[in-house]
Amino acid sequence: MTNAVLMDLAVGLASGAVKVVDLSVTLSPHTPILELPEEFGWGKSWPFSKQEISRYDDRGPAWYWNNIKCGEHTGTHFDAPVHWVTGQDLPDNATDTLPPERFIGPAVVIDAVAEAENDPDFLMSLDFLKSWESENGKIPDGACVLYRTDWSKIPLKRPTSITMRPAVIHQAGTQKRSLSWPKSGTSLEWGSRLWVPTQGRRRGRIPCSPVII
Repeated sequence: MTNAVLMDLAVGLASGAVKVVDLSVTLSPHTPILELPEEFGWGKSWPFSKQEISRYDDRGPAWYWNNIKCGEHTGTHFDAPVHWVTGQDLPDNATDTLPPERFIGPAVVIDAVAEAENDPDFLMSLDFLKSWESENGKIPDGACVLYRTDWSKIPLKRPTSITMRPAVIHQAGTQKRSLSWPKSGTSLEWGSRLWVPTQGRRRGRIPCSPVII
């Protein structure tokens, strides 16, 4: 990338010609968390909580700050490869070792809003991806793939933002086979950054999907 390109980007950001889209959601005590099946005895993630330290008062006259507590899988976040057992042996697999340039790439939006509305368990399949690419073109290597389901529009209240029954979380996701497709021609692979507005990547008890969120 040349200095001219960087300058054009800076000017575009300053003028508003380049639009910045914030995909994050503000954390609150109502932010839903991923709840694993209790019958397995697995650990639980803490919900978000905030405790005021001072607010321009006798606890600290010139500043406002808080202690916060939550699990690392809370709210808008990204899963480093080391988060999954399938990524435990990959190089540079943690948040402090991943090259920062991997966080930037061309954006591709895969729209599955209609499918997710009709089926809360809708899974992005290999056939769905092939059909999408036949209509829209091949996903570029290293792309940031945004999987749109509009689940992000559901009010953030625990636990009603996801539908639970014993050992099952209902939410749109991806089939494991679709995530293995890079071996036969797409770029959905380690480091290809799949962004999903739900609390898991695919339906099932253990969502061990090889993607970065």
